[in-house]
Amino acid sequence: MVRKSALAVCSMALLAAAFSLPAAAQEIKIAQTPQGLMAQGTYKHVTPGTNDPLLPVSFFTLYNNFGAQSPLCVGCPPSDNLLAGINQNGFIYTDLTWQPGGWLILGPDDPNYPGIGGTAVAVPFVTPTSASCAISCSVEEVRLPLQQTGATGTRNNFTVSVWADDGLGVPSSLVNTTGPGFVNVAAVPVFPSCCTNSDTVLADFTYSAGKYLGPLSPGSGYWVVVDADLVIPNNAATTSEGVWAFTQYANYGRLTPNSNGGVWCTPSSVSVACANLGLANGGLATGSTLPAMKITGVK
Repeated sequence: MVRKSALAVCSMALLAAAFSLPAAAQEIKIAQTPQGLMAQGTYKHVTPGTNDPLLPVSFFTLYNNFGAQSPLCVGCPPSDNLLAGINQNGFIYTDLTWQPGGWLILGPDDPNYPGIGGTAVAVPFVTPTSASCAISCSVEEVRLPLQQTGATGTRNNFTVSVWADDGLGVPSSLVNTTGPGFVNVAAVPVFPSCCTNSDTVLADFTYSAGKYLGPLSPGSGYWVVVDADLVIPNNAATTSEGVWAFTQYANYGRLTPNSNGGVWCTPSSVSVACANLGLANGGLATGSTLPAMKITGVK
């Protein structure tokens, strides 16, 4: 249950166009965009990523939009789906796994951004209709480049959860049939870091032997949500501040919804709570990117 007032986000529209975090947070530039606060940094050092080991027989790649070694976006919604409106043509394929930029995720009491009320970000995925998910399937784990900013007075605690789609392109209900439906994680790496598993966060949804997050229906849309005491209250995360780094792919069509004050905002949103979207630019056209993540599923 959301505990923050949606009206708190109105002050977001009054923020200046660019921000600078304290020196403790390295050289990170924060810019206000119609969809939320975007962080951009410069890699000090890049460690080449390595291929993940082969998955056990019963596990499979449910979603993967990491850039390296992945010419296709596995589990991305089709371009004509309201879930994401992703344009799967025109990918930019590079050797890096993710970009030194991403969406800023804030706790409601972040001392650097008072009055915003916190932000959460969601990334959509679609379950397959193949043998791996013929009747149903589940989520075993989600790996994502979620990193702390290291800013003074902030924490690195976040929550990763999976939500069903409401049929109109925003998260609707928490998937929690076999467990709590969410995992509390600590973002240890400091943004921007790339590109090994140690630079990522792993949300493990293995509740016990044979019990995972699900069941999920085949060919259906779901969302991975990352928040800091906004969508799912977490007392340890009220002052958390982190960045969910973008994938290397471009031309995704539109950005994932950004939750401000507990309301999921999309480029077509018209409400007081989503006034920060700035519809004057017509929402978001092609050329944008989603945050990066890998989901391991289990039959």
